[in-house]
Amino acid sequence: MKNILILGGSGFIGSNLVKHFLNKGENLIVFSKNKNNNLIPFINKIKIINGNFVDSKIIEKILNEEKIDIVIHLISNVIPGTKFDKIINDIDVELISTMKLVNSLAQKKIKLIFFSTGGAIYGNNKKSLYNEKDTTTPINYYGWLKLATEKYIEMQHEINNLDYLIIRPSNIYGKNQNIYGRQGLIAVTLGKIINKEDVEIWGNGEVTRDYLHIEDLCKAIHMLMKNNKWNNIYNIGSGKGVSINEILKIIKNITNKNFKIKYTEKRKIDSLHNALDTTKLKKTIKWDNLITLEDGIKKTWDNINK
Repeated sequence: MKNILILGGSGFIGSNLVKHFLNKGENLIVFSKNKNNNLIPFINKIKIINGNFVDSKIIEKILNEEKIDIVIHLISNVIPGTKFDKIINDIDVELISTMKLVNSLAQKKIKLIFFSTGGAIYGNNKKSLYNEKDTTTPINYYGWLKLATEKYIEMQHEINNLDYLIIRPSNIYGKNQNIYGRQGLIAVTLGKIINKEDVEIWGNGEVTRDYLHIEDLCKAIHMLMKNNKWNNIYNIGSGKGVSINEILKIIKNITNKNFKIKYTEKRKIDSLHNALDTTKLKKTIKWDNLITLEDGIKKTWDNINK
């Protein structure tokens, strides 16, 4: 049995990966800066280690003592809206600490699954559907950092034979996502509804994005890992672009709540249209029977209101 270390395993995506991987019989070690209620249901089934990712000595100790075979790297404090001043302060975590990790994994022959981005990394290339070979021209610091990390990982593969999977997910939503956070249209909108607040949208709501339920993302990650599809980049999404206005309409129908939408000036850091071409993924794993937006949003709303 492989020992899998999930860095940032107490967050939204991490906690869902923990649940899915445990159901598949995997042995998990979770590294997190803070304790999180998301992991309470699994507290007796996993080992949790708290610490700061920038402390490379802690990471090295875990890799050695726990005999780690695979690392899933989810730690990130940057979002598409992050500004220059903050990116300078966060670069130690977002790039330098990750470079140290990747270098160590290459030396120890530990495999890496890195979560990049399927949206910000492609930028505005006047396309609506992007595949893994398309030009990457990020228009925000978040996308730039992810791309820089991807390139470093690929370099370590070439010079030190690092085995890796780079995941470019679409807009993921579902259980455990922060409904009072700064990102995630579906989660934030549901939070605004609960608080009876206006929903603020940058632009006219006609930009399109690719939305995927967290359970489908977890399935794809596990299948790629178990099928040993290393040293590849994969888009993981629904393959369909849906406008913000369409999402808001679905949310209104499901919640049966009327809420005010406040449209504001469009941001330059946001691409106009983005959906992920998943042809490569479909050729690699069985990728069908995805959770529909209607069903996924209803599941998310029901989880919030339990």
